[in-house]
Amino acid sequence: MEKHNKIIELLEKDFKTADEQNYLDDIVQSDKDSARLIAVYNSLKINIPNAVHLNTEMIGDFILYENGELPDDEIIPALADKIKLHLKSCLICNEEYHTLQKEYDDVRSHLEKTIKEPEKSY
Repeated sequence: MEKHNKIIELLEKDFKTADEQNYLDDIVQSDKDSARLIAVYNSLKINIPNAVHLNTEMIGDFILYENGELPDDEIIPALADKIKLHLKSCLICNEEYHTLQKEYDDVRSHLEKTIKEPEKSY
């Protein structure tokens, strides 16, 4: 997680030194998770409000994270604040979020009703 925080810190800088840019370039080539973090972060970095939208997979992962069901992912937790901020400011992504959240709730409710623990017989 510390490495991801360093990456985010570098990505937030307006001007990077050559060494910092080389570090980011090397990370993209050598570490799949960090490359994903950089791609996701760059898609969230908005210069023109609402010009970029979150994809359905990212919103779905965020919903799983919020519900405690994305334990092995380090990317979404590192970007959770930025995702929340984007969802507050983007009507399209917010609608997609609510649609996916409803689907998640429906599936969870269905599973809770249909999957019951076996009764103990004595």
